[in-house]
Amino acid sequence: PSDKAQDARNFMLSLQYWLGGSAENLENFLLTIAKAYVPEASKLASVQIAEPVVFPDAGIWHPMAPTMYEDLKEYLNWYD
Repeated sequence: PSDKAQDARNFMLSLQYWLGGSAENLENFLLTIAKAYVPEASKLASVQIAEPVVFPDAGIWHPMAPTMYEDLKEYLNWYD
């Protein structure tokens, strides 16, 4: 792809990583940017970068839960 197309793809991926906000997303955000734009980061060529973890815009979060719940019924099923 052209440089502009690759830059646009990197921008969209970076935005998804950033909005996801988890530690894994932020790590992959930094790896994506470094791999694409930092010449000294050539050793990252073999590093596999996971796709962004996307969370719902609204939901119920609990620090001990494995995921974010989109509705109360889902959350209560997990909580009980």
